[in-house]
Amino acid sequence: MNLSWIKIGIHYHCNMHIFRVLVLQQKYPEDFPKDYVDRVIKESYRDIQESHLPKWIERLIERVTWHVMPMIAPFGTVL
Repeated sequence: MNLSWIKIGIHYHCNMHIFRVLVLQQKYPEDFPKDYVDRVIKESYRDIQESHLPKWIERLIERVTWHVMPMIAPFGTVL
């Protein structure tokens, strides 16, 4: 497998993880405290920065993660 595909997968996974945690914090604030969510977001952004992808690929992944995926599989039903 090409290394760039692995980097794209890592970037996509980190964005999905951030999105999932933010949605779950809104639904269940007592189960997902703010300090936990902040730590998860910082760790995910650090992993994203280490992937060193071109900006247009990063923007495409973020657009798919934040706009297309919630329409396909809302996170109230799929976790």
